[in-house]
Parts: sequence; structure tokens; C-alpha cells
Amino acid sequence: MFRKVSQSMSVFQTLSLMLLFGTFLIALLSYIDKHHK
Repeated sequence: MFRKVSQSMSVFQTLSLMLLFGTFLIALLSYIDKHHK
């Protein structure tokens, strides 16, 4: 039971981390793009 919950939690954490990282990358790229023009 606990193992199942922790497994789904890790999947959720991985997804949210990827989403956060992607958002950060996009923000960083747009920031660099703005400052280089």
C-alpha cells in the first residue's frame, strides 16, 4: 500500500519537476533573447 503511494508520488514529483524545469528554461531563454537585442 505505502509502496504504491510513494511510487505514484515520485511520478508526480518527476512530472512537476520537469514542468518547473521547462518553464524555467523558457523564461531563461526569453530573458536572454530580450537582453541580446
